[in-house]
Amino acid sequence: MNNRMVGKASVVCSMVVVLAALAAGCGADGMPDTGGSSASASASGADASASKPVTLRFMWWGSEIRHKATLAAIDRYRQKYPHVTIEAEYQGYEGYLDKIKTQIAAKQAPDIMQLDQTWLEELTSKSEPLADISRLTEIDTSSFDEKLLQDFSLSSSKKTVGLPMGTNGYVLIYNKTITDKLGIDTSGAWDWDRVLAAAQKIRDNNPKGTFTYCVDKSYPPMLFDIVHTERTGARLKSGDLAMPWTKEELVESYALMKKLTDNHVLPSAEECYAPSQDPNPKWVNGDAPFIIEFTSQIAKLKGQIPNSAIGIAALPQLKNGKDPGTLVKPSMVLSINANSKSTGEAAQFVNWFLNDKEAAAILGDVRSVPASAAAKDYAMQAGKIDKDVGAAVDIVLKHQSKAITGLLNNSQIGAVQDEVLQKLLFNKSTPEQAANDYLKRVGDKLNELKAQKK
Repeated sequence: MNNRMVGKASVVCSMVVVLAALAAGCGADGMPDTGGSSASASASGADASASKPVTLRFMWWGSEIRHKATLAAIDRYRQKYPHVTIEAEYQGYEGYLDKIKTQIAAKQAPDIMQLDQTWLEELTSKSEPLADISRLTEIDTSSFDEKLLQDFSLSSSKKTVGLPMGTNGYVLIYNKTITDKLGIDTSGAWDWDRVLAAAQKIRDNNPKGTFTYCVDKSYPPMLFDIVHTERTGARLKSGDLAMPWTKEELVESYALMKKLTDNHVLPSAEECYAPSQDPNPKWVNGDAPFIIEFTSQIAKLKGQIPNSAIGIAALPQLKNGKDPGTLVKPSMVLSINANSKSTGEAAQFVNWFLNDKEAAAILGDVRSVPASAAAKDYAMQAGKIDKDVGAAVDIVLKHQSKAITGLLNNSQIGAVQDEVLQKLLFNKSTPEQAANDYLKRVGDKLNELKAQKK
């Protein structure tokens, strides 16, 4: 596939494609039942055909699989509501944000836009180009997790400007065939002491064994973020730009990371910061039977060990921790152009696309497990979502971190965090030195950001 594929089409009906995609969800009349509660979804075919013709532009990025499923959904919508023509504009991820920003600045943005949640604050910091979805009665948000909406759907002025399209979050995934063979009890809740004991049992049976493997060089910082959030219940926030942690808290978290590495929970630093491999041989060979990963990666990980059973659990917890530490976030969000000439029709399509039974049966998990609980259930009934993935999403929503709203996303601070941790894991600093380094360098950057806001 061409990764930079860009397409624009005025979508027309294709009964063969759509009927094939919907075969698993058909009702007694040969067509799937309709879910959702939009005005369009409740309109009769005669009413829809009599409505004034409307053209909407819908822009997204993704893979060829996502493109095909989205085009099929658009095609089905046009069959139901022939007065609506949806022009599909799609491409790969590269260059997408720049294109959206340019179009918004020129007031030529699409009516409907797929966006990354982390872009919302930037896109709305100087103007309000995205519609306030809470004011659009055509959209039913009752099937969305309220905390997910509160944490990830708001603009810089706290308006709801993006609906989560899919749900993604960290879970503990394990090769149950290997853990059973080693006699590791995987039932019940995990804490980090239990992780250390399991790592020792793995190492006793396998001189190359570790509890987990490093997916890539971002894995140690991800793990640090989990244990540190569990310990403190706090994260860097874009609002006050304050340092939320004490030196003592940082020392304790860095010391735990060093302990996890020294006791074979993590591989050596040399291995963690080496070029990544996918699939990772330690997972495939059973040398590292546990991994903390996003729910969206479960199907892939299962496919890499087809002769083994897998298990899924909530993240290990710190005893007396202040937060579950489980980052749950939208795979992406769907927004409506505030300057659209057909906001109502755009909202009706968005409601159908995210909530409707037919749409869910077509789209499945091409944008991760649907964030709408109703759509998730419909897609699972249609056999479009792996049952383990569906169960994992239920786990992460139950254990999601409380410290999410208004997260600070700053690449320079992220780079400092990674450098400080890498130095520690390579035995070039102590936990106390790492804490001092972090407080000085990140503190300086926070002060710089504060000055820019004045």
